[in-house]
Amino acid sequence: MSSIRHFQQVLRHSPLRAVLAQAADYAALTELVQATIDPRLSAGVSVVGWQEGRLSLLCPNSTRLSQWRYARRACMAQLRQQAGLATLNELHLALASAAATPPTPLPAKPRHLSPATRRLLLMAAKSLEDRELSLALGELASRDPDQ
Repeated sequence: MSSIRHFQQVLRHSPLRAVLAQAADYAALTELVQATIDPRLSAGVSVVGWQEGRLSLLCPNSTRLSQWRYARRACMAQLRQQAGLATLNELHLALASAAATPPTPLPAKPRHLSPATRRLLLMAAKSLEDRELSLALGELASRDPDQ
């Protein structure tokens, strides 16, 4: 059996089918809203819910959300004229949250060792019996602060 047929068979008996059907319904409602409402207001807005007369819209930014809230009654009247939305009695608006981006780390500032710290590190390096640790402390103490 080919992988496409197997996928179709699994999909036919899967709860995913209902989710895909609902997504298709919401996409069709989004197109209906965008065709009905002024494009300056409906651009980027998508339907994310339709249940028992309540239409839920996701607005791309806070400006568009405010515009929809201001024009809510007029928009609802226009949408009720469409056959698929004749039972509309509530319009729920939500803001699409942008993906959180991690803050850009600031470049590290070079740290400078004071002369007293350098002397202390060199003294510690000379007094240690562990050769590797002694070399590491000596290297740290002798580093040029401008590198």
